[in-house]
Amino acid sequence: MAKIQLESNRTFYLTLTSMIQSLAMGYLLTSIDFTAMPPIADVLQAVATFTLIILVWHEYAISTMLFVWVVDLWDSVIPFVFGFTEFFIISTLNTRKFGSEWWFIGLSGFAIVSVLAFINQYSKSAAHKENDFAVSLLRPHSKKTIVFVMASAVTFFVEGVIAHSSGRKGWAFFVLVLVATGTCIGFSSREVFLYPKIMRKIVNRYASSSRP
Repeated sequence: MAKIQLESNRTFYLTLTSMIQSLAMGYLLTSIDFTAMPPIADVLQAVATFTLIILVWHEYAISTMLFVWVVDLWDSVIPFVFGFTEFFIISTLNTRKFGSEWWFIGLSGFAIVSVLAFINQYSKSAAHKENDFAVSLLRPHSKKTIVFVMASAVTFFVEGVIAHSSGRKGWAFFVLVLVATGTCIGFSSREVFLYPKIMRKIVNRYASSSRP
């Protein structure tokens, strides 16, 4: 019975995350004007926002493969807060309603929620021996990840302050968006480089243990 309860978080997370990220993706698509060629900065903002949606879904998909734990209220709150920050970020793409700084402020809020999500993941996964091997593989990278995301939150906020002063015109805003977009894409380094290595090690471990 206990094993069934622990395994239930896989379906719980995938269902909840898929629902929220699908809504965010739909909102992003309806918020983009495809009738005219937008400025390059606007394209970069859309690309960065799309990247965040993919990363949230993929992080939760991978975590359900690597870990099991007992689900509590925070495991519902955090995905919904992610959805709220994503909807806010997408809303700021409407330049008629939001100033140039709000997109960066939204990114900063997203990074803060990401830190809370990682702390929640690391603390709960470490509490169950079923996760020991995966936790041991991720432990050397966990602090680096949290530090990077926290530094990104501060960087996004500073970029928002600068954008508030510079406005959307000129090279200053374009450079700010370019740096922010690069940071968002940099978040995917875990998905591209780290997780495949960890998954291969886990698969090889269980494959070797199942051999007669």
